[in-house]
Amino acid sequence: MIQNNETDGINDTDNIIKTHELPDATLNLWVILFIVAMFFTVTCYAYLYCWQMDYYQRHRPPVAQQQLIVALDRRRENEEIEETAV
Repeated sequence: MIQNNETDGINDTDNIIKTHELPDATLNLWVILFIVAMFFTVTCYAYLYCWQMDYYQRHRPPVAQQQLIVALDRRRENEEIEETAV
């Protein structure tokens, strides 16, 4: 007599899947695709963030050079103001 979803050894794998209620293959496929998509997304964002920081570091002049540029711009503006005032 069959009790508790047990069989006489026929279709044991189907019986195990039914008794343990394992997810079907489509759910597994969606989970795998979601994990791959998240990995790809995180990798792309990390790469773009590192590229942006590297670009910023390479194209930003040092602080002393920035201060010199600002000082020269102010001097040029002051000279232009004095020339127009005279």
